Amino acid sequence: MRKIALVFSVLLIAGFASAFDVSVDTVKGEAGVDDPAEINLEVHNTDGAESFQLSIFDYHRSQWYLYEDNIDVQPGQNGTFNIDVSPDESAIRGNYRTDFLIRSSTGEEVRDSFSYRVNRDTGLNLINIDRNESYRPEDRIELGVVFRNVDSSTSEYKNVGINLMNYSKSIELGPIVPGGERRVSTEFRVPEYEEPGRKKLEIILDDRNYTETVLIEEVREFETNSSRENRVLVIQEDLRVKNTGNVESTYNHSVEKPSYIAPVVYAPEAETEEQGSYTVYSWSETLEPGESTTIEVRTDYWIPLASLFILLAGFLTLKRITSTVEVKKTVKKTEEGLDVTIEVENSSSRTYDDVILEDFIPNIAGLHSKFDMADPEVKQTDEGAELRWWITELQPGDQRIFRYNIKPKVEVEEGVELDPAILRDGDKVLDTSKEISTEFKPE
Repeated sequence: MRKIALVFSVLLIAGFASAFDVSVDTVKGEAGVDDPAEINLEVHNTDGAESFQLSIFDYHRSQWYLYEDNIDVQPGQNGTFNIDVSPDESAIRGNYRTDFLIRSSTGEEVRDSFSYRVNRDTGLNLINIDRNESYRPEDRIELGVVFRNVDSSTSEYKNVGINLMNYSKSIELGPIVPGGERRVSTEFRVPEYEEPGRKKLEIILDDRNYTETVLIEEVREFETNSSRENRVLVIQEDLRVKNTGNVESTYNHSVEKPSYIAPVVYAPEAETEEQGSYTVYSWSETLEPGESTTIEVRTDYWIPLASLFILLAGFLTLKRITSTVEVKKTVKKTEEGLDVTIEVENSSSRTYDDVILEDFIPNIAGLHSKFDMADPEVKQTDEGAELRWWITELQPGDQRIFRYNIKPKVEVEEGVELDPAILRDGDKVLDTSKEISTEFKPE
């Protein structure tokens, strides 16, 4: 009877004996944000070939642990679970203890724990800066800075320095409990003419400097204010221009006046250009940020009205007396394309006997082969078609009309300017028509 009990006891003890054991090897017991701790869990298999699974019970910090959770170990051999512990930016300085469980494929389990320490190079971390990506001059910058206490004890009162452009501010940061966060807020205003580009934003806490940037946009704007004063025989027009942007910019301005009053127009520093029956006065003013200027136009009707009428009448008479041969070119859009009409008129008292009319059609248009009026001589070139009419004799008072049709081959969004028609007497140019701008697109 005693022998049976002894055998039963041995079998019972053998049944509860573990088929493997586990030891903890702390290879590197300290961890930083960029410097992981290293823990090895060594499994010694005292039974048959088995696989082993590792579970770590640290749900709040599960993302800190990097490891393979399954290994196979032969009988009498050792296997190792290698664990890297990498704390994140929110980790609190201090000692940590973590439980784990290793289960064999036969269902046996070993529970234990390992320890390590988290070190931080500072007790307070800047974790976020709230701001916009870019600003314009005179915008308000609302700045929010968030700190977290990653020390194991409550932080003391500290001052936060904030520098941006020409501004400096100091803000008190109160105590923060371990793992707690604190936000400090302040405002800046972008100076009126602040130069565009990246501006350094510096945040200072103890001996640590955090540097970011904010973008000041480039702004090209002008403020204008016009005035007009009518006095007896004098009209005064003033335009005040101010550069309200933050870069040097050029303001262009132009005024049209009838050419016949040009002698009584006073426009200081303006460039003039004759355009038909008008004189265009143009200014180009380059201004620094904040700089202003005044553009002045004054019309002095101090010349007696009678003299003005006489001057106008003399101008018209002189134009008629001195006129000779004139060529005009016009374009009309039709369903068939563009009708081009050229009119030739001899308003002088002279007869011309070797008269030739020349015109040109660019290669982006097709020429209709039938002509409503006289047929020209057509010469094709790489650039287009050259047309030539042999008028020969043009007597005083003679008027000739020539017409043809072209069809655009391509569309030109801005339209085109057709070449002027040229009227010659032998080698001498009698007159040239004006360039004509026209819409240009296929139907």
